Amino acid sequence: KIWIGTYKGLLLYDESLDKFTDFRLSERYLPNQPVPINKIVRAPGDEIWIGAQDIGVLIYNLKSQSFDEIKSGRINRLIRNNSVNSIFFDKQGFCWISTISEGVFRCSADGTHHEEYSFREFSHISANYNEILDVFESGSGDFWIASRGCGVYRISKGKIRNYSYDSKNNYSIGSNEVYDLWEDKNGFI
Repeated sequence: KIWIGTYKGLLLYDESLDKFTDFRLSERYLPNQPVPINKIVRAPGDEIWIGAQDIGVLIYNLKSQSFDEIKSGRINRLIRNNSVNSIFFDKQGFCWISTISEGVFRCSADGTHHEEYSFREFSHISANYNEILDVFESGSGDFWIASRGCGVYRISKGKIRNYSYDSKNNYSIGSNEVYDLWEDKNGFI
């Protein structure tokens, strides 16, 4: 089966039946509006985590075939009605949720323990300092975070460093709009 996120919602394709199932998220969450899906991730266990615009994170339980929300009330309050751009599970099983305006949340897979990362100290670079598009864990265990207006943030040993465009430095990052991150087999980001 293939999970498909579209501008209008969430679909599941069953190849054996050649059939699409529409989960009709707009009927449940935003009546008469599309529910764009930005990210679909298989979580540890029997869950699919779905990042959506304007409604945050939905968790689909494969066993019960039902939707649930993140257990932490604080995270739920901050990301509900927010757009989630990316969901990433790190090597320790923690989930990193990037949002359009609230920065990044790191939470346990059950959603009960969490940390919040806001990048307000970099607001002098761009008003979009907290618009996060992607999170990636490097082989060394550092977390690299792509932003729409402040280049890349790096979290290493609890410290945050910013790599942003500097027109006076030929070796700076080429743009402050960074959409995706990856590490090659040689360890280059």
